[in-house]
Amino acid sequence: MKTRAIIAAVASLVVSLVGWSCGSSKQSPAGPCTADAQCKSTEWCNNGTCVPLQTDGGTAQFPLPECTGANSSPSAGQNCGCSFDCDVGELCFDERGFGIPGGVCSRGCGGDPCPAGLVCVELETGGNVCDIPCKNAADCPKGGLCRPRTFNGPFVCTEHCQSDSDCPLVGKCDRYTGECSVTPTWLGNGDVGDACETPNDCRSGVCFPPSNSFPAGYCTAYCAPSMQGCPAGAFCVLAIDGGEDYGACFKECTSPADCRLGYGCVKAPDASVCAVAAN
Repeated sequence: MKTRAIIAAVASLVVSLVGWSCGSSKQSPAGPCTADAQCKSTEWCNNGTCVPLQTDGGTAQFPLPECTGANSSPSAGQNCGCSFDCDVGELCFDERGFGIPGGVCSRGCGGDPCPAGLVCVELETGGNVCDIPCKNAADCPKGGLCRPRTFNGPFVCTEHCQSDSDCPLVGKCDRYTGECSVTPTWLGNGDVGDACETPNDCRSGVCFPPSNSFPAGYCTAYCAPSMQGCPAGAFCVLAIDGGEDYGACFKECTSPADCRLGYGCVKAPDASVCAVAAN
Protein backbone atom coordinates (compact mmCIF):
# COMPACT_ATOMS: atom_id res chain seq x y z
CA MET A 1 0.00 0.00 0.00
CA LYS A 2 1.39 3.40 -0.95
CA THR A 3 0.56 5.03 2.41
CA ARG A 4 2.34 2.36 4.45
CA ALA A 5 5.30 2.39 2.07
CA ILE A 6 5.55 6.13 2.54
CA ILE A 7 5.49 5.78 6.31
CA ALA A 8 8.20 3.13 6.14
CA ALA A 9 10.28 5.41 3.93
CA VAL A 10 9.79 8.25 6.40
CA ALA A 11 11.00 6.07 9.26
CA SER A 12 14.15 4.87 7.52
CA LEU A 13 15.05 8.24 6.03
CA VAL A 14 14.45 10.18 9.23
CA VAL A 15 16.76 7.91 11.20
CA SER A 16 19.49 8.06 8.58
CA LEU A 17 19.25 11.82 8.17
CA VAL A 18 20.29 12.78 11.68
CA GLY A 19 23.09 15.25 11.08
CA TRP A 20 22.18 15.63 7.37
CA SER A 21 22.94 19.12 6.16
CA CYS A 22 20.81 21.07 3.71
CA GLY A 23 22.42 22.34 0.53
CA SER A 24 23.25 26.00 0.18
CA SER A 25 21.81 28.31 -2.43
CA LYS A 26 25.11 28.12 -4.30
CA GLN A 27 24.65 27.19 -7.95
CA SER A 28 27.05 24.67 -9.46
CA PRO A 29 26.91 22.13 -12.30
CA ALA A 30 25.54 18.69 -11.53
CA GLY A 31 28.29 16.17 -11.11
CA PRO A 32 30.54 14.42 -8.57
CA CYS A 33 30.13 15.80 -5.05
CA THR A 34 31.05 15.18 -1.45
CA ALA A 35 28.65 17.68 0.16
CA ASP A 36 25.24 19.22 -0.56
CA ALA A 37 26.83 22.67 -0.88
CA GLN A 38 28.54 21.54 -4.09
CA CYS A 39 25.14 20.95 -5.75
CA LYS A 40 22.42 23.23 -7.02
CA SER A 41 19.85 24.57 -4.55
CA THR A 42 17.33 22.08 -5.95
CA GLU A 43 19.68 19.12 -5.47
CA TRP A 44 21.47 17.19 -2.76
CA CYS A 45 24.57 15.00 -2.75
CA ASN A 46 23.63 11.32 -2.89
CA ASN A 47 26.53 8.83 -3.00
CA GLY A 48 28.79 11.26 -4.85
CA THR A 49 26.17 12.48 -7.34
CA CYS A 50 24.01 15.61 -7.31
CA VAL A 51 20.40 14.44 -7.59
CA PRO A 52 17.07 16.32 -7.36
CA LEU A 53 15.60 16.71 -3.89
CA GLN A 54 12.93 14.22 -2.89
CA THR A 55 13.98 11.04 -4.67
CA ASP A 56 13.34 7.56 -3.35
CA GLY A 57 16.94 6.43 -3.66
CA GLY A 58 17.28 6.53 -7.43
CA THR A 59 14.64 4.04 -8.55
CA ALA A 60 12.03 6.73 -9.19
CA GLN A 61 11.66 10.47 -8.86
CA PHE A 62 8.87 12.30 -7.12
CA PRO A 63 7.73 15.71 -8.45
CA LEU A 64 10.15 18.43 -7.45
CA PRO A 65 8.90 20.27 -4.35
CA GLU A 66 8.03 23.95 -4.24
CA CYS A 67 9.49 25.87 -1.32
CA THR A 68 7.02 27.94 0.69
CA GLY A 69 9.47 29.91 2.84
CA ALA A 70 11.61 29.08 5.84
CA ASN A 71 9.80 28.21 9.08
CA SER A 72 10.80 29.81 12.35
CA SER A 73 13.06 27.52 14.37
CA PRO A 74 12.43 24.86 15.59
CA SER A 75 10.73 23.78 12.39
CA ALA A 76 10.31 20.04 13.09
CA GLY A 77 6.66 19.07 12.74
CA GLN A 78 5.75 22.24 10.83
CA ASN A 79 4.34 22.35 7.29
CA CYS A 80 6.80 22.79 4.43
CA GLY A 81 7.14 22.76 0.67
CA CYS A 82 10.79 21.73 0.42
CA SER A 83 13.71 20.91 2.70
CA PHE A 84 14.99 24.49 2.56
CA ASP A 85 11.89 25.48 4.53
CA CYS A 86 13.21 23.36 7.42
CA ASP A 87 16.10 23.68 9.88
CA VAL A 88 19.46 22.18 8.97
CA GLY A 89 19.40 18.46 9.74
CA GLU A 90 15.77 18.06 8.71
CA LEU A 91 14.04 16.81 5.58
CA CYS A 92 10.71 17.98 4.18
CA PHE A 93 8.33 15.18 3.25
CA ASP A 94 6.22 17.25 0.88
CA GLU A 95 2.58 16.87 -0.09
CA ARG A 96 2.95 16.00 -3.77
CA GLY A 97 5.74 13.49 -3.36
CA PHE A 98 4.73 11.80 -0.11
CA GLY A 99 1.03 12.57 0.36
CA ILE A 100 1.71 14.35 3.67
CA PRO A 101 -0.93 17.10 4.13
CA GLY A 102 0.84 20.44 3.84
CA GLY A 103 4.22 18.67 3.99
CA VAL A 104 6.15 18.18 7.23
CA CYS A 105 9.68 19.00 8.41
CA SER A 106 11.03 15.79 9.92
CA ARG A 107 13.95 15.49 12.37
CA GLY A 108 15.30 12.22 13.69
CA CYS A 109 16.20 11.89 17.36
CA GLY A 110 17.87 8.49 17.54
CA GLY A 111 20.91 9.90 19.30
CA ASP A 112 20.42 13.68 19.55
CA PRO A 113 17.94 15.51 21.80
CA CYS A 114 15.01 17.35 20.24
CA PRO A 115 14.85 21.15 20.23
CA ALA A 116 13.09 22.76 23.20
CA GLY A 117 9.33 22.33 23.13
CA LEU A 118 9.41 19.08 21.12
CA VAL A 119 9.39 15.45 22.26
CA CYS A 120 11.19 12.41 20.85
CA VAL A 121 8.71 9.67 19.99
CA GLU A 122 8.87 6.23 18.40
CA LEU A 123 7.29 5.69 14.98
CA GLU A 124 4.91 2.79 14.35
CA THR A 125 7.31 1.58 11.67
CA GLY A 126 10.45 1.96 13.80
CA GLY A 127 12.86 4.83 14.37
CA ASN A 128 12.31 8.04 16.33
CA VAL A 129 11.35 11.59 15.37
CA CYS A 130 10.86 14.92 17.10
CA ASP A 131 7.16 15.77 17.36
CA ILE A 132 5.00 18.62 18.61
CA PRO A 133 3.12 17.73 21.85
CA CYS A 134 -0.59 18.49 21.74
CA LYS A 135 -3.98 18.16 23.40
CA ASN A 136 -6.20 18.61 20.34
CA ALA A 137 -6.05 19.11 16.59
CA ALA A 138 -6.09 22.89 17.03
CA ASP A 139 -2.61 22.64 18.61
CA CYS A 140 -1.22 21.15 15.38
CA PRO A 141 -0.19 22.58 12.00
CA LYS A 142 -2.72 22.31 9.18
CA GLY A 143 -3.43 18.68 8.34
CA GLY A 144 -2.39 17.48 11.80
CA LEU A 145 -4.17 15.02 14.09
CA CYS A 146 -3.38 14.83 17.82
CA ARG A 147 -2.88 11.18 18.77
CA PRO A 148 -0.26 8.75 20.10
CA ARG A 149 1.96 7.26 17.39
CA THR A 150 2.29 4.04 19.40
CA PHE A 151 0.30 2.34 22.17
CA ASN A 152 0.56 4.35 25.41
CA GLY A 153 2.78 6.90 23.67
CA PRO A 154 2.45 10.67 24.26
CA PHE A 155 -0.10 12.70 22.34
CA VAL A 156 1.67 14.44 19.46
CA CYS A 157 0.78 16.05 16.15
CA THR A 158 0.68 13.39 13.42
CA GLU A 159 0.15 13.87 9.70
CA HIS A 160 -3.45 12.99 8.81
CA CYS A 161 -5.73 15.05 6.56
CA GLN A 162 -9.44 15.22 7.34
CA SER A 163 -10.70 17.44 4.54
CA ASP A 164 -9.67 18.41 1.02
CA SER A 165 -8.63 21.84 2.34
CA ASP A 166 -5.82 20.08 4.25
CA CYS A 167 -4.31 19.18 0.87
CA PRO A 168 -3.79 22.54 -0.91
CA LEU A 169 -1.50 21.12 -3.62
CA VAL A 170 -3.05 17.72 -4.33
CA GLY A 171 -6.57 18.95 -3.66
CA LYS A 172 -7.95 15.63 -2.43
CA CYS A 173 -7.86 14.04 1.02
CA ASP A 174 -8.34 10.29 1.38
CA ARG A 175 -10.20 10.19 4.68
CA TYR A 176 -9.49 6.51 5.22
CA THR A 177 -5.70 6.86 5.35
CA GLY A 178 -5.29 10.61 5.99
CA GLU A 179 -3.12 10.81 2.88
CA CYS A 180 -3.38 13.52 0.24
CA SER A 181 -4.08 11.50 -2.90
CA VAL A 182 -6.42 11.57 -5.87
CA THR A 183 -5.92 7.82 -6.42
CA PRO A 184 -5.22 6.26 -2.99
CA THR A 185 -4.07 2.66 -2.61
CA TRP A 186 -5.71 0.83 0.28
CA LEU A 187 -4.48 -2.19 2.23
CA GLY A 188 -7.87 -3.90 2.04
CA ASN A 189 -11.45 -3.39 0.89
CA GLY A 190 -13.18 -3.09 4.27
CA ASP A 191 -15.17 0.11 4.78
CA VAL A 192 -15.78 1.63 8.20
CA GLY A 193 -17.91 -0.83 10.19
CA ASP A 194 -16.98 -3.90 8.12
CA ALA A 195 -15.60 -7.04 9.75
CA CYS A 196 -11.82 -7.52 9.97
CA GLU A 197 -9.18 -9.66 11.58
CA THR A 198 -6.10 -7.62 10.71
CA PRO A 199 -5.35 -4.07 9.46
CA ASN A 200 -4.84 -5.55 5.98
CA ASP A 201 -8.59 -6.15 5.76
CA CYS A 202 -9.45 -2.44 5.95
CA ARG A 203 -9.15 0.50 3.57
CA SER A 204 -7.73 2.60 6.39
CA GLY A 205 -5.29 -0.02 7.60
CA VAL A 206 -6.88 0.31 11.06
CA CYS A 207 -8.83 -2.61 12.56
CA PHE A 208 -10.35 -3.19 15.99
CA PRO A 209 -9.60 -6.94 16.24
CA PRO A 210 -12.37 -9.42 17.13
CA SER A 211 -13.46 -9.15 20.77
CA ASN A 212 -16.59 -8.90 22.89
CA SER A 213 -16.65 -5.19 22.14
CA PHE A 214 -16.15 -5.75 18.41
CA PRO A 215 -17.66 -9.08 17.26
CA ALA A 216 -15.83 -10.31 14.14
CA GLY A 217 -13.68 -7.16 14.28
CA TYR A 218 -14.43 -3.63 13.11
CA CYS A 219 -12.74 -1.53 10.43
CA THR A 220 -12.29 2.05 11.58
CA ALA A 221 -10.10 5.10 10.86
CA TYR A 222 -8.33 7.74 12.91
CA CYS A 223 -10.10 11.09 13.33
CA ALA A 224 -10.59 14.19 15.49
CA PRO A 225 -14.12 14.70 16.90
CA SER A 226 -13.63 18.46 16.62
CA MET A 227 -13.14 18.14 12.85
CA GLN A 228 -15.42 15.19 11.95
CA GLY A 229 -13.17 14.08 9.11
CA CYS A 230 -14.37 10.48 8.73
CA PRO A 231 -15.18 8.88 5.36
CA ALA A 232 -18.73 9.40 4.08
CA GLY A 233 -21.30 7.51 6.14
CA ALA A 234 -19.15 7.43 9.28
CA PHE A 235 -19.00 9.54 12.45
CA CYS A 236 -16.01 10.33 14.68
CA VAL A 237 -16.48 9.19 18.28
CA LEU A 238 -14.12 10.28 21.04
CA ALA A 239 -11.73 7.51 22.10
CA ILE A 240 -11.63 6.44 25.75
CA ASP A 241 -7.88 6.66 26.25
CA GLY A 242 -7.60 10.12 27.79
CA GLY A 243 -7.21 12.18 24.66
CA GLU A 244 -9.24 15.38 24.37
CA ASP A 245 -9.64 15.26 20.58
CA TYR A 246 -8.67 11.78 19.44
CA GLY A 247 -11.32 9.48 18.07
CA ALA A 248 -12.28 6.57 15.87
CA CYS A 249 -14.73 6.43 12.97
CA PHE A 250 -17.92 4.38 13.39
CA LYS A 251 -20.55 3.58 10.79
CA GLU A 252 -23.60 5.83 11.09
CA CYS A 253 -27.07 4.30 11.34
CA THR A 254 -30.74 5.12 11.81
CA SER A 255 -31.86 1.65 12.95
CA PRO A 256 -30.32 -1.75 13.87
CA ALA A 257 -31.08 -2.91 10.32
CA ASP A 258 -28.25 -0.65 9.12
CA CYS A 259 -25.72 -2.62 11.19
CA ARG A 260 -24.29 -6.11 10.79
CA LEU A 261 -24.96 -9.07 13.05
CA GLY A 262 -23.87 -8.51 16.65
CA TYR A 263 -24.20 -4.72 16.54
CA GLY A 264 -26.97 -2.31 17.42
CA CYS A 265 -27.65 1.28 16.45
CA VAL A 266 -26.26 3.05 19.51
CA LYS A 267 -26.76 6.70 20.36
CA ALA A 268 -23.50 8.64 20.53
CA PRO A 269 -23.10 12.40 21.01
CA ASP A 270 -24.69 14.06 17.95
CA ALA A 271 -25.18 10.81 16.01
CA SER A 272 -26.16 7.14 16.13
CA VAL A 273 -23.53 4.56 15.18
CA CYS A 274 -23.19 0.80 14.75
CA ALA A 275 -21.65 -0.48 17.97
CA VAL A 276 -22.16 -2.94 20.82
CA ALA A 277 -24.24 -1.32 23.54
CA ALA A 278 -22.51 -1.02 26.91
CA ASN A 279 -23.95 -3.22 29.66
